[in-house]
Amino acid sequence: MNPGTRARTQCQIKQQTDLPFTKNSRVQLLVMVFSILVLSALPSGANDDFNSLLDRGTDLAQAKDYAKAIICYEKALKLNPRDPICNFDTAQAYNKLKDFTKARFYYQKTVEYDPKMGEAWSQLAGICIELKDFPAAEIAQKRACEFKPCCNYFDNLAKIYIQLGQLKEARSCLVKASAYPEAKLPENRDIAEDLKWVDQHLQIKKTGD
Repeated sequence: MNPGTRARTQCQIKQQTDLPFTKNSRVQLLVMVFSILVLSALPSGANDDFNSLLDRGTDLAQAKDYAKAIICYEKALKLNPRDPICNFDTAQAYNKLKDFTKARFYYQKTVEYDPKMGEAWSQLAGICIELKDFPAAEIAQKRACEFKPCCNYFDNLAKIYIQLGQLKEARSCLVKASAYPEAKLPENRDIAEDLKWVDQHLQIKKTGD
């Protein structure tokens, strides 16, 4: 079995569980504005508690103490349950611990409160793959491509379509992924392999028809 075939027998979504926690993520302007508006409605003193808990959780997550980070994040969410960044970081921590059910819950909360966060949609798709829910993964990854089109996101969507047996849709995504310069990087060589594999099987199907 060649490497390209092996990549297709297992839907290897390129999850980014090493995405930065909180401090880098909060630079997103829309999320920041949203968080400020929500935080302004909290009781006096609650903002400091929320931010302290969020920062403490971030420090613990960066130290790879995800269980304790989750405790801080969930305490922060009791103060501000609608904060998308805190929900995202909580999901990331659960993802690191391979608690995919809880990670899915918090990724869903993230996109509920910030529907345009492409990273959260893509992470949600990866979790759905882990849970063998490929139709839900397709929906989430399509949203990721909509809000943050990039090489890896289209590649991931193609892999989901391959898993679902939708080869024409997979080919379309692989062509889009191939158009990005990073598609030529060594770590993305599977894009060309997958495209070749899809074309071969589409030709076989056409011949059979």
